[in-house]
Amino acid sequence: MDRRRRMMPNAPSGRTALLMALAFTALFFATSMTWPSASAAVVKGSVFTPGMERAVAILTLNTTPMQRLVTDDGNYEFYAPQGDYLLVARSNDGTDSQMVRIDNDGVFHIDLILLPDLEDMESLPVWNLQFDEPPALPRPWAAVGLAAAILLVAIAWALRPKKLQDPEKGLPGEILSQLDKHGGRATQKELRAGLPYSEAKVSMCISELEQDGKIRKIRKGRGNIIIRT
Repeated sequence: MDRRRRMMPNAPSGRTALLMALAFTALFFATSMTWPSASAAVVKGSVFTPGMERAVAILTLNTTPMQRLVTDDGNYEFYAPQGDYLLVARSNDGTDSQMVRIDNDGVFHIDLILLPDLEDMESLPVWNLQFDEPPALPRPWAAVGLAAAILLVAIAWALRPKKLQDPEKGLPGEILSQLDKHGGRATQKELRAGLPYSEAKVSMCISELEQDGKIRKIRKGRGNIIIRT
């Protein structure tokens, strides 16, 4: 019996057992942190260049702690619990970012397209396009053109068709009215005496009425006899 007791290994003390339990517990938690959580969602997708080719890029997802990976084939995959996160991809081709809201434990497929930053676009060459202005018209020719235009307007005004005066109105009407007062027959001197116009104007108007066939003018001595037709 004493021999069996001497052959059995010594049982660990209580302090040693406690330390071993703590070590196994720490190892378990450390290992579980590296495994995807059973309640975590999957965020995955592809990253493309502006030419829609798969890009080599650096991706980050601002979980706690922040996740970061480098993809050389354009594909990525993250695990994250429920919450709102910012997914960012960067490379020499540009950047892209997307807000990700995880409200279940499913798979969220998000593709990113890298575009140049605005600061990089400001450094692009700017084409300075200049257009030739039409040659200015020499001033002497401009003056000649203006004078010609004024002359044409004056000629058109002078050659405009004149509005025929109604023989029954104005001076012609007054002459015809005077003839009616004299019974349709009077000397030009008698007509002139009853009108507030000059002799030349009355004589000219009588000639126009004669041309229109409204009156007849008969020469008698030094005067004229006007007859209403």
